[in-house]
Amino acid sequence: MGAEEDLVAAIVAKREGKPAPKKPRKKAAKKPPAKVGRPRKYTEAMLDEVLLSAAKGATWTAIGEACGIAAWTAQQWCDEESPVYHAEFHVAVTRAKHAADDVALTSLYSRVTGYEYEEECATPFGARTLKKRLHPDVGADKSWLANRIGWRGERTAHEVSGPDGSALTLVAIVSEAAEAE
Repeated sequence: MGAEEDLVAAIVAKREGKPAPKKPRKKAAKKPPAKVGRPRKYTEAMLDEVLLSAAKGATWTAIGEACGIAAWTAQQWCDEESPVYHAEFHVAVTRAKHAADDVALTSLYSRVTGYEYEEECATPFGARTLKKRLHPDVGADKSWLANRIGWRGERTAHEVSGPDGSALTLVAIVSEAAEAE
């Protein structure tokens, strides 16, 4: 029926005291059940961003910002016990962080052992290349020892006692010259 026919049918039904005829409704197609929660933001395109930022030594916060997510979310994506774990993401972050750690370890080792480098200097006779030596750094030594073998450089106190664990008796010997003063 067209729109005019519907209007005529409604007017006739009203005069006769009958309800207006209803149009048959089309049945809607069944929708799949709605997913609960926020849609996941993870895409495989994020892996490139993760590799670049983590290889530069980025923190979880910086990795999250590079992907457009919170740091906590990035950590959850790498947690094997998390329901939102993504193995590819975890592998990418782990590899990139190890690469950054290797670079830092190499740099720290060169500071521990000292190294030679070349530097260009301007002189009145023209540019010259000088060989210089950077001597080992004590702070780097401490950091190396603390991180590699657990050394902390802590001082230890030793308790000293007399025989049988009793207190020590201090005896002052005063010379005659000291008494004269």
